[in-house]
Amino acid sequence: MITENKKREIVAALYREKERLGSMNNVAKKLEISAATISANILKEENWGKVAETMWADVAAALGVTLVSREWNLAKTTNVRIMQTTLADAQKEALFMAVSEKAGSGKTASIADFVERDKQHAVYSLQCQEWSRKAFLVALCRALGVSTGRYDSADEMLEGVVRFFKQRSKDVNPLLILDEADKLRPAAKRLIIPLYNMLEGEIGLVCVGTENLEKEIKQGVRKHDKGYDEIDSRLGRNFVHLIGYTRQDVTEICRANGVTDPDVQSQIWNDCNPIQKRVMKAFNQEGFTQIVEDGRLIQRKITRAKLRVSKAA
Repeated sequence: MITENKKREIVAALYREKERLGSMNNVAKKLEISAATISANILKEENWGKVAETMWADVAAALGVTLVSREWNLAKTTNVRIMQTTLADAQKEALFMAVSEKAGSGKTASIADFVERDKQHAVYSLQCQEWSRKAFLVALCRALGVSTGRYDSADEMLEGVVRFFKQRSKDVNPLLILDEADKLRPAAKRLIIPLYNMLEGEIGLVCVGTENLEKEIKQGVRKHDKGYDEIDSRLGRNFVHLIGYTRQDVTEICRANGVTDPDVQSQIWNDCNPIQKRVMKAFNQEGFTQIVEDGRLIQRKITRAKLRVSKAA
């Protein structure tokens, strides 16, 4: 059962989304429910009983509100700082950029934190799937609350997206983040080209993916595959890389999540099997240093350490 506190969190997220999309009508389009249902029931606490649990759950999922409380806090690691500096630069300067790094490096968590902290309500994040060109545009229009008709062409939907961002750019600095962009099919990736052509200097766009994102684009350039040289050009022919988790990063993650014993922190570091890695100059990290590459492994080790402590108590 969804608690009243969680419903208040969902309502707060609705108001934030209203600021991001420009109106509650646009939010309704994104959620695929009527604006009347939102205003008359969801936004009015006295009418919450009229809203089915399934609708609350669907709205929460669409707005990124988790219904299960998980005790995990994001630490400001080197990876997080690189990610968020990249996103901030792209938003401020209206740049098209790309981040390409292995799974488990904290990319998605960094994006979620950046979106949550956005004071302009102007950051739009879409988690991509293996979409075709049109399927990608349908998902993007829905995420932005842009109206689409059943028989709209891909070009018509693209025009709707461009209109949305041109309108928003009059008041704020919009940033579109395409997370897991490496999953997009080639024709969907090529939409970066017209988005750049029609919105250059008006929005920032950051494509984020695994190491396959850079690999595919660079291979496409070498093989002269359709559109790949243009994509690479519009992304600055450069891919931002993350360095992994240093010993200090792991200590900070431990502290942020309630593991303060230095001996336990050291054991977690050793259990994660750090490797020697050469890193480029970034945030005072240069040369060879010990790195843990997979943040999910760190999380599992911390969770297990906390479980051992709780069982021993």
